[in-house]
Amino acid sequence: MFDEEVSRCPELTEQQRAYLVNVHKGLQLVADISRSDALIFLLCHNQIRIVSHAQPHSVAPVYPQERSGAVATESEQTLIYHVRKTGRHIAIQRQLSATEASLVSTYWPLAPTKGEIVAVLAIEATQLAAARQENRDALFQHAVRWLQQMGRETRLPMANTLGHRFSGGDGIILVDGQRYIRYLSGVAANIYRKMGYMGDLRGWRLADLQNIDNLMVIEAGHGGCCREEEVTEHGRILIKQVIPLYHTPALGERIRLQLRGWRWPRHADRPLGSLILIHDITAIRAAQQALETKNTMIKEIHHRVKNNLQTVASLLRMQSRRAQQPETRQMLQEAIGRVRSVAVIHDFLSHAQGQTINMREVCRRIVVQVSEITAQEEHDVHIRCEGEAVFLPAQEATALALVINELLLNALEHAFVEQETGEVTVRLHDWGKQGELIVEDNGQGLPESWQGVPERSLGLQIIQSLAKHDLSGAFSLEQGRNGTIAKVTFAKK
Repeated sequence: MFDEEVSRCPELTEQQRAYLVNVHKGLQLVADISRSDALIFLLCHNQIRIVSHAQPHSVAPVYPQERSGAVATESEQTLIYHVRKTGRHIAIQRQLSATEASLVSTYWPLAPTKGEIVAVLAIEATQLAAARQENRDALFQHAVRWLQQMGRETRLPMANTLGHRFSGGDGIILVDGQRYIRYLSGVAANIYRKMGYMGDLRGWRLADLQNIDNLMVIEAGHGGCCREEEVTEHGRILIKQVIPLYHTPALGERIRLQLRGWRWPRHADRPLGSLILIHDITAIRAAQQALETKNTMIKEIHHRVKNNLQTVASLLRMQSRRAQQPETRQMLQEAIGRVRSVAVIHDFLSHAQGQTINMREVCRRIVVQVSEITAQEEHDVHIRCEGEAVFLPAQEATALALVINELLLNALEHAFVEQETGEVTVRLHDWGKQGELIVEDNGQGLPESWQGVPERSLGLQIIQSLAKHDLSGAFSLEQGRNGTIAKVTFAKK
């Protein structure tokens, strides 16, 4: 969105465009730490548009909807023209509308070089959020202003490399130029108490803490960039981020910092201080580990069930070979097909990453299994699976797998009695909330006396029951042009 909006303004030079890109890259961090909405207004073609809008993750945003691409309101345009004319920032309390909360807004000129204002940055918070920010420690308020200034001076483009976005549940530590702790938020103090650091840590050197903080601040200062690490310390799993703060304080500010015990960096090119942001993910990682363990156990159970079903199928196969009556042998073969169809589902579940199963892949596996039966008979019947990928939960997938198996066995048994060759096509269709299975053959078709599913046909009775009760659908058999068409509709849950 940002690139698209900036491209609307061809009068921008490459230098100005690059400047705005770097301001944009640091905008989200500025919004999160400032606990405010941050917006960049750009005047282009005599129209002022919002080219970038960062909403804070640390508090509820001022605007419920992201405003990038919107045109500035009349009151916003008045403020922006004033900033462009005077070249100075303006702080004001204003109201969005008669029914909405009052805002505390600060509008800053954005200029790549002195006197060259190309855009305006607005930092806006509700009166409540602004009051809470003002009640925080004065040193932290200094750090927030430094961060905002770094954003305007394009010294925060490295901030967009940070993976975790600062939120209201994260802790903040502010250290000075010699890495002494000057401020801890309540969340940060609570996290460190859980790790065994009791008492007030303000005034402590980072080097006295048995953790990675000191090293991260040193590396961030030497490299002039943000750092992020996931670490395990004293039984806690934390994401730590370091943002070096570069600022040259004026005399009055320097005196105020001195009175608060602020220590200056020993080298001029080092940051004035650093922010350490801490996100405790111990509970999240524990929940992830528990879920992974549970999923592994479930997959192992499905694997064992599949193996047990294959063992049952092998026993039934041995029994069918000993059967003397052709009818008994046929019934055992049908039972083997049903058991193996259920085993296919458990095999998919033992490898599945999600909770649904691709029925097109299941269909292909069942076709292969049924084709093994036809290979042992005199008829040369070709079976193929077509259609879309239809995903179903395990219970519905098991029912549909049994239906596919029964329809294929029924077609092989009855459709090609007087034919040596034939073809059976299985099609799957996804109609959104409903799916459809079609099994079509080019056999002899339905008998003239056909009046519905006969009670003596166990396979068709199974299909009818599964379609109605397990799949919340319907089953029908009808005469096709060259054979029989079986249709099963089913609900997608």
